[in-house]
Amino acid sequence: MLKKIIEKRSQIGIKQQSLLNVCVPRWVENIDGWQRFSQYHPFLIEMDEVIIYGNSEFESYNDGWNAEDKKNSVAHLKALESFEFVYSLLFLGPFFKLKVL
Repeated sequence: MLKKIIEKRSQIGIKQQSLLNVCVPRWVENIDGWQRFSQYHPFLIEMDEVIIYGNSEFESYNDGWNAEDKKNSVAHLKALESFEFVYSLLFLGPFFKLKVL
């Protein structure tokens, strides 16, 4: 689902391929990983919203989520949207020369 959201929402100027490469299981191992994570932060938020609320653009992903999945997505969304998390992205961005959010 995350790949589909990235494909649909990627903006001009953001390398779609580098965002899709983050979907492969190699999380933040280096600065490049941190940059990619900060770029796809909005896509993670949208993925959680699709799981929680559903979305007409991604109808194939609207079903099949149980209460536990939705509960985990709510917690994940809350963490991604927290002041502390967003502030850390903005604060650390200049140190890694990131283009954040």
